[in-house]
Amino acid sequence: MFTPFQSIAGNLKAFVGMQVSVSGQLIVGEGHRAFLAASYEGYKRGERLLVADDDLISTHLLAKLPAYGGGDVIYDEEAYVTGTVVQTRGAYTFADLRYCKVVRDNFEILVLPVQIR
Repeated sequence: MFTPFQSIAGNLKAFVGMQVSVSGQLIVGEGHRAFLAASYEGYKRGERLLVADDDLISTHLLAKLPAYGGGDVIYDEEAYVTGTVVQTRGAYTFADLRYCKVVRDNFEILVLPVQIR
């Protein structure tokens, strides 16, 4: 079962060190960094969680799914992600990914069936 991102976003501290499965928007912006957010609007407000994936998600998506052009993000997709919430120097990230599926218009892309370190 995937928990909506907005259900954990307001209390990330409670999830530190826990593996969680989250649904929401996977947004790839500047520098090909991936973020989880409840929506694009939330992402723009800073209500987002950096995904520590060494650019694997953006690299995989660029090979499989056309990127959006002309905006500040190249991907804004429905996603289902399993990983661990970690806190480093006061900032939260989503790391140790175990699973990532991206959906656009009923087209599903399995990005991560492997662990990233």
